[in-house]
Amino acid sequence: MGRLFRGKVMALDSESSAYFTERITALAAQCGLGVETRLGGSGRADSASFLDQAIPAVHFTSGLHADYHQVTDEVSKVDNDGGARISWLAYRLLREMMDNPQRLRFRRPSPEFNVQGIIRLALRLGLVPEQNAQAGRYPLIRFVLPNSVTAKQGFKAGDEITSINGQKFDNIIDAAVLFGKLRLDRDTQLTVLREGKTVELKIPAEALKDFAGPGVRDLGKDQFEVLFRFKPGKKVDSVTLAGTFNNWNVKALAMEGPDKDGFYTVKQTLTRGVYEYKFVINGNEWVTDASNLRTTGTFGNSVLTLGN
Repeated sequence: MGRLFRGKVMALDSESSAYFTERITALAAQCGLGVETRLGGSGRADSASFLDQAIPAVHFTSGLHADYHQVTDEVSKVDNDGGARISWLAYRLLREMMDNPQRLRFRRPSPEFNVQGIIRLALRLGLVPEQNAQAGRYPLIRFVLPNSVTAKQGFKAGDEITSINGQKFDNIIDAAVLFGKLRLDRDTQLTVLREGKTVELKIPAEALKDFAGPGVRDLGKDQFEVLFRFKPGKKVDSVTLAGTFNNWNVKALAMEGPDKDGFYTVKQTLTRGVYEYKFVINGNEWVTDASNLRTTGTFGNSVLTLGN
């Protein structure tokens, strides 16, 4: 937390408690800080052990920088004032918690802004982001995997992404939020800065179909028809769909199949929201949706976001 960038700190997983979200937002302003509370953590911080046990936890960070985990991370480069303000924010939050007579209620952080999920999506597209030199305004592409989706669409190492589907941003965190909300069943338009010149690139929906997740049709009035598809790698007796929408009942939603291509399918009408789910083989083998890159939690449940 010693490299405060543009005065903004990230309070990762602060949505694990409504109390955290409210008080951190209020206290950050009093400490002269901007704050981002929407993002989920990487799962590697010490706080992850508490979250796994449904205990509210928060992880403050000022973000990655060019010297992160490098021998060049010298004391002289530490932003003392910025680090002190973040420490003051953490201290004041802790003091208020100590004086709060009520036990904090755990609220599972939204998987929509999970950092690890965003990185998995980037890698599946063929983009390897520069993870140590992201102190600039735009996400920097360190490497493009040969023959990947993005390589075929003209992306190159060294490109800096400056807008996503026409939406510009002023910092990497806002870029990550937009990237995490991409609809893979639609064309994706990206603007990159390449050697000082602006280049327009597009990733067509056709190129993303193999990992676009369930098919979604907007029925209006916050209703969505969702087509779940699953192709087991072996012969099975049955496949069902279980998730937060049916209280994880392994018998509630039997999938029809297999069809001529080996897929089992089932349709569901769901309302706007964030859902988690898995396919269940023969009533006892739980399987993540391989076509859906968004997963969360200790059990790696697949995540489906419907609506805004």
